[in-house]
Amino acid sequence: MRETAVILGLVLLSSAAACLLGTRRRRLHVSHVPSALAFTLEALGLGAVFFAVNVGLGVAVGITTRAVGVAFLPLYLFGDWTLLVVSLVQGLAFRRLLAGR
Repeated sequence: MRETAVILGLVLLSSAAACLLGTRRRRLHVSHVPSALAFTLEALGLGAVFFAVNVGLGVAVGITTRAVGVAFLPLYLFGDWTLLVVSLVQGLAFRRLLAGR
């Protein structure tokens, strides 16, 4: 519980610092924060969808290769944290693509 509070405090502190720097040096407006948060949450949601699809496809490929006898792919490979990170980047890129149309 205490570790969570420390992490949340660090995130709030860095967010406040970024907001101050952005409004003073980059001339950004605080009124844009809600739309930026909405964009971020949409991108994270899309990343979660990409993660679910990537894991599902990975498991399907793993089971298929086992059934056909081509290769043995361990299913734990598809639960790796790197797949989560790459899926979140996929979601961010796809959200940015949707914003640019």
